Amino acid sequence: MLPSGMIGLIISAATAATPLAACYVANKDDVVVERLQLQLPHGHKLQAVSVSHHGDGPLGFDASQVFIYTSSCQIAYAQRFDGAMETRFDDVRLGDQPILVLTSYQLGGSGCGYSHTILSYGDHRWRDDAIEPLGPMRLDHDNMDGFYVGDLHDGHGPGLIMWEATDGVGAHYDPYHYKITTYRWSAGRFSGPTIRDTAKAYSPDPDMVAKQVGLRVRDMTRQHRFTGGGC
Repeated sequence: MLPSGMIGLIISAATAATPLAACYVANKDDVVVERLQLQLPHGHKLQAVSVSHHGDGPLGFDASQVFIYTSSCQIAYAQRFDGAMETRFDDVRLGDQPILVLTSYQLGGSGCGYSHTILSYGDHRWRDDAIEPLGPMRLDHDNMDGFYVGDLHDGHGPGLIMWEATDGVGAHYDPYHYKITTYRWSAGRFSGPTIRDTAKAYSPDPDMVAKQVGLRVRDMTRQHRFTGGGC
């Protein structure tokens, strides 16, 4: 299930070429958080732009929006995250398939919330500028949980892992048992899931939990420097 508010727009590229940097121009009420250029086959490019909208939310923002433009500045994809402070990008691979992961950040009362969207692009079976959303499950979690897309290591191939705190054994940040959900990537799609619950409870530090339960991956949300310091 994909996060709400997603709009997938697949539009044919026009013939006129426009510099990618000019595709989105922020107005006085918006802030451009990040721009990322995505390389496509045959020398074509896409540009992803993350924009935060000023409002009455925490830190002065009440929504985040992502636009992906073709080389002719046509919108190939757009998504809005209501209530999010900002959205960051990870350009990774699932096997030979390039993937763009969107991570939106929302500040909470005693922690942070994150939502992810996984997008494939540059697939030779489709047009170069086609964006395909991939979503094996609802990809929302908080700062006690971990999320990773890419090579699972140790011969397991590419895939997706989420490890989520379940039943706590004390106060809010005391140890939790974790549910670990794994999807494998093969033949252009996710398969699974396999799910296991930890027998022990762990202090809810996502990277430390991953190490203690034998995962060879790190939480992707923690590598970003979100406005306001994140969690």
